[in-house]
This record gives sequence, C-alpha cells and structure tokens, in this order.
Amino acid sequence: MLNLQMAFPDGVFHYACSECDALCCRGHGFGGRLEREMSSLVQLYPSLRLALVEHSSGGVSFHNPARSCYFLEDDRQCRIQRDHGYDLKPGVCVLFPFTNFRVVGTTALIRPHFLCPLRVVLPADPASVEGSHAKILEAAEASGLLNLDDAEAAGLALRLPRGVRPEALLQREARVRDACAEALRRTTMLEVLSRFVPDRTAFDESYRRCSALLDLPEETRAGDGRELEDTLLAVLPGHRVDHLTVPDSLWPLMHRVQAGIVRACTSLRRAAPQDVYSVLEASAGLARLLAWGSSAAPVHWAKLKPGAFTGAERTFAAFRFQRAAAAGKPVLDAIENALAEIGSPLERVVFLRNLAEELQVLEPRPRAR
Repeated sequence: MLNLQMAFPDGVFHYACSECDALCCRGHGFGGRLEREMSSLVQLYPSLRLALVEHSSGGVSFHNPARSCYFLEDDRQCRIQRDHGYDLKPGVCVLFPFTNFRVVGTTALIRPHFLCPLRVVLPADPASVEGSHAKILEAAEASGLLNLDDAEAAGLALRLPRGVRPEALLQREARVRDACAEALRRTTMLEVLSRFVPDRTAFDESYRRCSALLDLPEETRAGDGRELEDTLLAVLPGHRVDHLTVPDSLWPLMHRVQAGIVRACTSLRRAAPQDVYSVLEASAGLARLLAWGSSAAPVHWAKLKPGAFTGAERTFAAFRFQRAAAAGKPVLDAIENALAEIGSPLERVVFLRNLAEELQVLEPRPRAR
C-alpha cells in the first residue's frame, strides 16, 4: 500500500450522486481487488468475466458500455449496492471521484476526477462533505487499490528530474495546498502565488507583459469575484499533479497566467470546479511557455522548425522567435519580437499555442485511472 497525500484542501469538495446523471457509470469501466470484492462479484454475476480488460497484482478492471454500466438501474442507483450492500461495490466505485493520482516515490498524490460534478463548500466542513481527507484515506486503505506495482505498470509513477528528491517535492505540494486552503474566503490566488517567488517586482513585471500579450482582464482583488477565486484556490492543487516537474522558477507565473485565462474564459457564466479545471488544463502549455519570462530560452528551442507553422505570417513569426532564441534572448523578449508582425489578437493566441506545441513545453501525461 502506498502512502497517501491529498492534493486538494480538506473538506471543500462535495457531491451528491442523486444530483448527477451517473456520468462516472457510463463507459469508463470499473475495477477492484480479487481478494476484496471482485471474486464475489464474478461469482454472483458469472458473465461479468467476459468484460475483463485488465488483470495485474490481484487487481482487475472491467469494461462497461458508454450508455450505461451493467449495474446502473433506471433510477441511476447501483444494483450492486442495492442488492448486496456498499461493501461489495467495486473499489474504484467506492473511491470515485477521488481516484485520480500520480505516484511520487512511494506516495500517491490524490486529487478529484473532475468528471464528477463537484461543488465547493465553504467554510470547509470535513465532517460532512465527501471530500474529507480522513474519509478518503479510510476508503483508499480498505480498497487495497493503491499499490506501487500497479501504479508503475500504469505509468503513474512520476520520473523526477535529476537532483529532485521525492520528499522535497511532496513537502512543496503540501505547502501549496495548505496555502490555498488558508486563502479560501480570505485572499486571492495572486497572494498565494506571491509567497513562492523571490522577487515580487520581477514577478509583477513578467505578468504585466504576459497579460498585455493575451489581453487578459484585471486580476481579482480581495473581495471581488470571490466565488471564482475560491474555486481557483480549491482546484489549483489538484491541477498541479500533472505539472509537478515544472521548475520552481516557472510555476508561479504559469499559474498566474492560467488564472487570468480562467477569469477571461468564465466571465460570461458561473464557473463550476469542472469548468475551472478544464480551462487550467487547456491553458497549461501556453502558460508554461510564457512563464519562462526573463529566462533565456533552452538551447534546443533554437532548433524550432518555422516550416511546421501554417501561413506566411506565422512562419515568419516562428523564424523571428527562432533567431531570438538562438541568440540567447529572454523568452518574453523573443515572443514579443515574434509577435511584432501579428496584429490580430486571435492570430497571436493561435501562434503561441502552436509554438508551445512545437516546443513540447509540457511532459507527456499518463492515462487517467
């Protein structure tokens, strides 16, 4: 059994299955441990064995149809739980939505799966909500699902850069999580991120330039846009689980840019946690590119192939960026130089997204569990 660490504030996420259209029970499969519940389920439902898709270290996974799980009733309740009790439900179903994790050393960093229509509850109430750390730890230990062999087989064990110790990374993530938790209902994402930068003036100047490139809205001040700010604070620690190897010199600005994009993209409607998470994920590459700020471009960026870009305007912009990167110019200088000939705000974003993709600024992600 792996050690477990939560990558979200305690007691702020809640869900009610009765309010959902059973999204998790439609085409995503399910699984558990043979010694816990799955052997009994196969005995009770012999045809289930034909839906087997994976078996490893005592764990098994089964396919289920996109329209509905084999055990999903018309009233959206689980037949297994109704007929045989909660303890016989597959372990993945018991843990969901807290089944999304990466392994650092011998510790699983657990975050919510945002397929579930979670809502943020404030003030935090660990005694009542489903997103209670204590409740999730108890369910995870009972399930027996989180073990190192299965995590490595699934590609969920994180390969750390040279010189980065698992203990130090986990401590940093706990500090980020706790800082976000303390800021709920009190202060802003900017104030949280500012705790992790050595030079606030340089941090502000880099963001000003990024904001100008993307025409981002003004940042939230304490008391303004409180609901969205709290949702950002609740969701960010979990989003970070896919970006743990982003250097300390980059990630505060990366997340500040992402928060600006979230505010812009959600300005026309109320933003639920799933909305915020999806925008954070979609903006990660663009934001990480800009987060290089005043740092010199990595040497291999000079090998960018302008011919990979479509259209004369973007190709010429890529050529200008390549020349500036090869000359050792700071990344934001190189980007501003490249964008000098692109006037359309839409074309600027298209170019920057293409540039982030061509430079492969994000690491490959494991498949979700």
